[in-house]
Amino acid sequence: MHRRLVIAVAFTFTLTLTAYSQDGPKDAVVLIIRHAENPDTGRGLSPRGKQRAEGYKDYFQKFTVDSKPLVPDAIFAANDSKHSHRPRLTLEPFANAAKLQIDTRFGSNQSADLATELRATQQGKRILICWRHGNIPDLLRALGAIPETLLPI
Repeated sequence: MHRRLVIAVAFTFTLTLTAYSQDGPKDAVVLIIRHAENPDTGRGLSPRGKQRAEGYKDYFQKFTVDSKPLVPDAIFAANDSKHSHRPRLTLEPFANAAKLQIDTRFGSNQSADLATELRATQQGKRILICWRHGNIPDLLRALGAIPETLLPI
């Protein structure tokens, strides 16, 4: 179920960025995922969340859209908070395998700032973002998309 959601959101959002190129980074593909599963307590990932994070390592190295490879070349994650390190931890296995740094300068409530940064510095890039689920609609809006058309009800 989650895998289909990521693919659907990523594919649909890719098309949306093309339609709203004045709002998102030009000629870029933006893939947005929710952080992996929460543990019962703590800031990290549950065992299932760790498994998902490890699965993303291969998943995004082999990711395709319309049978064309679409491997991210820039990675962003919501910064660590006192309650959660999950966005960064979700992407660490892939980032290490791909030899990419995770940019964690932006908090989940700084969607507009992240969108501004992407427009300024990520033209033509394939961008992977891991965000806290409650803030994904704001991030989509900041990038010029309409969350209600992309996210499940």
